[in-house]
Amino acid sequence: MENVHYLEQFTSRKEKTSLDDVPDSLNEWMKRYMQLAVIGVRSEEVTRKIGLHLKRFLEFFIKSYGHDRISTCLKRDVLAWQRSLQSQGLAPATINNHMASLSAFTTWVQTQDPNQFPAGDPAQGIRELGLPPLEPRALSDEQVRSLKNVCDRLERFHQLKGRRWKGRKAPLKTYRGGGSIQRIWCHLPNKWKMT
Repeated sequence: MENVHYLEQFTSRKEKTSLDDVPDSLNEWMKRYMQLAVIGVRSEEVTRKIGLHLKRFLEFFIKSYGHDRISTCLKRDVLAWQRSLQSQGLAPATINNHMASLSAFTTWVQTQDPNQFPAGDPAQGIRELGLPPLEPRALSDEQVRSLKNVCDRLERFHQLKGRRWKGRKAPLKTYRGGGSIQRIWCHLPNKWKMT
């Protein structure tokens, strides 16, 4: 109980900075968000990216409306920004990162002052863009040949160990790679042998 008087020194950053005096400005709210929720909490690289994403939204908003009043920001503005990023040719993953940064900001503002967005959180309910399917990656015929050559040079691949392999030949395993069916030597237990 004697150390309780030190608790006054350990206050959160939210208590030190009042948000009551923040004007109706996206720019000012973004600055407060960066100071209170991002800088010192996230890594420098992530902090820089979040700052860049928010700056891009701010520039888009000012270009669209000629002002930066946060109270006029609506869901349609966020959707228009998403379409604008798509028209610039950015990849879906990059656009999703931008939207995640903006969504974190608007959620934070909504938590700090629910009256800032009269129509509610403008980024809430906006879905991420679908990512294109990943292209399968397989070894080319040359890579398979190279892998076989390396394996043939390793002594342990030629040695059969354990009672199961006594007097038996290692089975062949078939798999698809490089667009054609390949066969390589594998030391598999009997129950896994391909017939």
